[in-house]
Amino acid sequence: MLNLTDVLIDWSGFEDFVRDLYLAEGQVIVERHVTLKGKSGANREIDVLVTHRTRFHTYITVIECKYWKSPVSRDIIDVLYATLEDINASKGVLFTSKGYERGAVEYAKAKNIDLFIVRDLTEEEWGLPGRVVEFYMHFWYGKMTNLRFHDSKLIPVVRNYPTDLQLAIQISKDNQMADDLYLYSVEDGRRGPHLLEVLFDYRLWVLKKLAGSVGLLQDGRDGAVLTLLTDVFLDFSRYEFRQLRFPYGVVDFNGIECKQVSQVLQTHFRFDRGASLDLALIVEDYLTRKRHLVYKQKGKKQLDVTELSHDKNCKEEDLTDVLQNGTILQVFTAPYVDFDLPAGGQIGTTSPLRFSVSKCT
Repeated sequence: MLNLTDVLIDWSGFEDFVRDLYLAEGQVIVERHVTLKGKSGANREIDVLVTHRTRFHTYITVIECKYWKSPVSRDIIDVLYATLEDINASKGVLFTSKGYERGAVEYAKAKNIDLFIVRDLTEEEWGLPGRVVEFYMHFWYGKMTNLRFHDSKLIPVVRNYPTDLQLAIQISKDNQMADDLYLYSVEDGRRGPHLLEVLFDYRLWVLKKLAGSVGLLQDGRDGAVLTLLTDVFLDFSRYEFRQLRFPYGVVDFNGIECKQVSQVLQTHFRFDRGASLDLALIVEDYLTRKRHLVYKQKGKKQLDVTELSHDKNCKEEDLTDVLQNGTILQVFTAPYVDFDLPAGGQIGTTSPLRFSVSKCT
């Protein structure tokens, strides 16, 4: 885990963390557990001392670290300020894990002392939907089988024509645009859509209707499969384009019945954004609310620090499209993607579905 109480186990670990923060700056000398004698003759114990030397000046920053279970009080700020005055330090800084009392904050402002809080990342700071991104994919497959024309009749245009009309079509990628599967108008003979285009539209509608009623499979098990059998009837009786043309004549029909085999394959995705990290914390300026993300990659010793910006333009309604953990995402495959009925998979039967084909696709 990367929680504050796990990565910074005690006050010693907290001081090491603050020391390493300043070491990451470079160009400075950072010392821990330093004792300096002040102008008053008193020994001043300092948790972390940062010294920055330039060609002409030396800047000293005194840092106090309070890994406490309660907010820091004003008297702690008072002691820190006394240390600054006694050793002629340039700056005073205080780090804590639990915040500050109101009096401490006002006093620190007056004495120009910086206050920081070290805390865990919020879910928003990890990046929504949070540190752990977890969702499910439902891949939907479907094929129409045993297609049969309903209430069909042949209007012959030659003397020798089939007397036993067996109208059945095979859906495959090879005959997706076969000329004899275009539909023609019963009103004026215009060529309309391809029959397979119509069938594919309703195949997808069946899948979407089933998807709306299928939730998580087998308590979210990765690789779970469910197969559903549905009797489907497409009523063409009110549809203008309900004729097929063959060399021997015109076939007029009022409907198509079939059995649709639909299958859903469930895939579980889980990604932990902190899996590659040994440490990830927020260092927040308690007065200005400026935030820095501090993290350390596994196998590395040095901390990485990056400033987090406040997106003032982000509105609550902008978050409505953010993926929610546990969401099921639906993916509908192309009509020609074949699939097998798995051994031992769940197979169910749904209520029959009837559609009235009423407009050109």
